[in-house]
Amino acid sequence: LGRTLAMETGMTASDAAEDLEEVLAEACPILEETPACTPSSFHTVGEKMKIELSGHPEGGGVAKGTCLGLPEGYGDDDAHKTVEGLCDALVPVSLTLTSDEYDAAVSDLYARSMIPIRRLLSDLNLEKDEIDEVVMVGGTTRMPRIREMVRAELEVEELNTSIDPDLTVAYGAASVID
Repeated sequence: LGRTLAMETGMTASDAAEDLEEVLAEACPILEETPACTPSSFHTVGEKMKIELSGHPEGGGVAKGTCLGLPEGYGDDDAHKTVEGLCDALVPVSLTLTSDEYDAAVSDLYARSMIPIRRLLSDLNLEKDEIDEVVMVGGTTRMPRIREMVRAELEVEELNTSIDPDLTVAYGAASVID
């Protein structure tokens, strides 16, 4: 369907898929509660799962997510399919991700995440023992493994994780103005 739609309209397959997602969202009210299993929804569901795993700093976490997909074999026959029929056929797809699975999937990213720290120390001609405090604010700094790696890389006992990210941005902006 995506390829045919793309050829008929002159759109890219990606554009056609996005248009199809919009049509389905309007025609299938159930998609307001649970997203369809698409690359964009996997990103959203995956982000929620990552945040859930961050709540398990010692590992051992299990995050669950759900999206809606078509059952195996749907569309194998040549029967005419309608949007309504497609909506009726959607079934929940359960997604489960453990801390160990997540760590294995992003292990190469972990290794690369220390490069900016080393580069910054080199660019500023700083030694690790000259650092008074390490403040971790938002994003990947919430991830337990990243915190462990930063602590080990900078050879510090503690990381400051108690600062509100919004306040940090405000203080940073104010210090530039000062």
